[in-house]
Formats: sequence, structure tokens, C-alpha cells
Amino acid sequence: MVEYETEVFELEDAGDYKILNLPELSEEEINIIDPIVAPTSGLRIQIFDIQERDGKDFYFLTKRKMFLFLRVFKAISLKYKELNQNQKLFSNFCF
Repeated sequence: MVEYETEVFELEDAGDYKILNLPELSEEEINIIDPIVAPTSGLRIQIFDIQERDGKDFYFLTKRKMFLFLRVFKAISLKYKELNQNQKLFSNFCF
């Protein structure tokens, strides 16, 4: 069984919806999501930090890494809409 934990983040209340304010990217984060030389086999981001607890691997998701993932996911979604005549990424799925 994989043990993991996520760092809590706050959402700002804006009436009918909530806002997630993302912090500015560090130089290291910019180089991860916008490398000088593009990766040939896709973008890879290590989301969870791996720590050892009681002799076992423990995975921890920090706010910064969650925000980095959300930025990349949003960019992919926007690019998909641009390439597919403004169609939403998940419009073909039923939930």
C-alpha cells in the first residue's frame, strides 16, 4: 500500500466560485515546464517528494508541486481548445 499526504492549500471565496491564487514560478520551476531544449519524449515532472518513514517510502505532495501540475494541465487544456476549434478537453466524456 502506498502511503501519501498532501499539503493543504486555501481557496479564496469569490461569491459563486472559488479562486486558487498561484505563486510566481521560481527559476527552477520555469526551467522544468519551459526547458531551453525541449524533451524528446514528453514533459516529465516529479509531483510527489519521496521521504522515508518507518523504513518505508512515503510520498508527499507539496502545494508548489500541485500548483506546477495545475499550470501544466491548464496549458495543455488551452492548447487542446486552440487546436480543436474551441472544443473543451472533456466535452466528449460523460461523468
